[in-house]
Amino acid sequence: MPFQQGVLRFTLLSFALLVLWTGLLIPAEALPLLPRSGDSIHTLSSDAVYVSALLQQPENVGSPPVGIWSGNFSSRNFASFPVTITITQDTSGRLRGAATISSQCITEATLVVTVSNSNISLAGSDSLGDTITFKGAIDPGGAQLTLSYIVNGSASGRCETDQGTGIAAKQ
Repeated sequence: MPFQQGVLRFTLLSFALLVLWTGLLIPAEALPLLPRSGDSIHTLSSDAVYVSALLQQPENVGSPPVGIWSGNFSSRNFASFPVTITITQDTSGRLRGAATISSQCITEATLVVTVSNSNISLAGSDSLGDTITFKGAIDPGGAQLTLSYIVNGSASGRCETDQGTGIAAKQ
């Protein structure tokens, strides 16, 4: 019996890793269940862990917005300022971003990027703990991001909060 359980665990784990490696998108309901360490074959169906959190990606239409985006953003509290955002995609298909911001509240940020259809969200922080979130839309041609933003710069003491809007064009 222990040998069969080990083979089952190895087979399910191998399948999950193959799906991650190849980047296949499978609905969460169709994913197999992976047992936890110490589970018996009898508790597999009633006490298992879904791997959907690792595999589920937002639904995207078109190609991902990978590249360099630049534009000027208008603040409610300060003068307008330039922003450059570089979006990359890792081997797992996850989108990441790095922003250079010439604002009084925040000057750089590492971002997690989420795209669902034409909606985009970029959220992250700088090394001091200041946070920024951009939310908006990708134009149908994929050449512009129309974004609103909110900054909490209280961690560094540069400013409490700021918000505004802007358009970033693909370079």
